Amino acid sequence: MSHIVWEEKYSVHIEVIDEQHKHLFEVLGNLFDGMGKGGTREILNITLGELVQYAAEHFATEEIFMTQYDFPGYKEHKQEHETFKSKVAAFQKDFTAGKAMLSAEVVNFLVSWLDHHILHIDKKYSPFLNEKGIY
Repeated sequence: MSHIVWEEKYSVHIEVIDEQHKHLFEVLGNLFDGMGKGGTREILNITLGELVQYAAEHFATEEIFMTQYDFPGYKEHKQEHETFKSKVAAFQKDFTAGKAMLSAEVVNFLVSWLDHHILHIDKKYSPFLNEKGIY
């Protein structure tokens, strides 16, 4: 399984978003640790729920900034968020119903998605918003 740790390379140079990203890394780390330590299904479900809920809050923050300042890549960025939320919500529903296991494959997907999204998608709005005075 992959594990992801916050590094400066993930900074988008917008304090509130960097802090939210750090928290997402922390929650994902808790999920990873819970799996590695044989956490109960209930604890894993709670942690997964926290990840889903906090990701939605974080996406809303990004989308507010993008719409407020007319970021030209907003539609595509929002679609990335919607796709992620849909996939994770479907998995969470199946996990809660006992139809799916929290596997290394799922954690690797979450880690890969977060890494790619910040480094390649979020980094597109960073200079745009920084130019607007958002730090």
